[in-house]
Amino acid sequence: MKELIIIGGGPSAMSAGIYAARRKLDLKIISKDFGGYVKETEKIENYLGFNSISGLELAKKFEDHLRSYDLDILEDAEVKKVYEKDSIVMIELENGKSFKSKTAIIAAGSKRRKLDVPGEKEFLNKGVTYCAICDGPIFQDQEVAVIGGGYSGTQSALYLSKIAKKVYLLELEENLRGEKIVIDKLKENKNIEIITKSKVTEIIGKNSVEGLRYLDLKNNKEKQLKVSGISIEIGMIPNSYIADVKKNKEGYIQVDENMKTSNNRIFAVGDINDKGPEQIAVAVGQGCIAALEAEKTILSK
Repeated sequence: MKELIIIGGGPSAMSAGIYAARRKLDLKIISKDFGGYVKETEKIENYLGFNSISGLELAKKFEDHLRSYDLDILEDAEVKKVYEKDSIVMIELENGKSFKSKTAIIAAGSKRRKLDVPGEKEFLNKGVTYCAICDGPIFQDQEVAVIGGGYSGTQSALYLSKIAKKVYLLELEENLRGEKIVIDKLKENKNIEIITKSKVTEIIGKNSVEGLRYLDLKNNKEKQLKVSGISIEIGMIPNSYIADVKKNKEGYIQVDENMKTSNNRIFAVGDINDKGPEQIAVAVGQGCIAALEAEKTILSK
């Protein structure tokens, strides 16, 4: 039985792993892969110590740092369930294997939220993407749309503007919700058109995406855009279904200031919990807190 098992491979998981390794805890890390959504960010300019760095490069630095320690790492594995039984944390994998630990840190992140409109599923990978950074190059010199005016949507629109002929940025609310410095750049960009108060109702095409329909909420009229690519960036859904702990109505795991869940042996960090904005700096800090608090729990039992 391990002293601590960390589930996940994003910044919060890797931070927790480094702190736990330095505390010489008997540790295991279970992850499908490493880097998380950091790898899908073109440029990061708000992480301390780096004026500007690509997400892929920063994720690689995190992973290299983690692997500099002699760790028990299980990769390409998906966790099915985390729960406590007889004061032991049980971790069950999708492949049927299971592990026992004195404590666990859940850093399983989140998955892309879907629009749930006609054509979305049918045209996935045929013009519809959930990662502009991953698939952007295939839209070279084309007209595309980004759905969602939050942090990821505004970043994606700015990235695609360097590749695509024209970028439409559609947002349901009246105002964009990303970083002001990014929004200012969007408004100055001549090949970006911002359309607020717009609700996408359908993605259309034959063999691939040819356009979309949306409801203009300003006048309640249906309109249509001709585009060959659509990046859906409307937020995330936490992968909290694996954890037998208390969650809020949005599904985020509820934690206290020490990242402890409703179960004293289980911690949750990063995008999966209900604390703090979804930022790399926050995730890294939470990983540190959880690892140190897990050690206290181990020593107190």
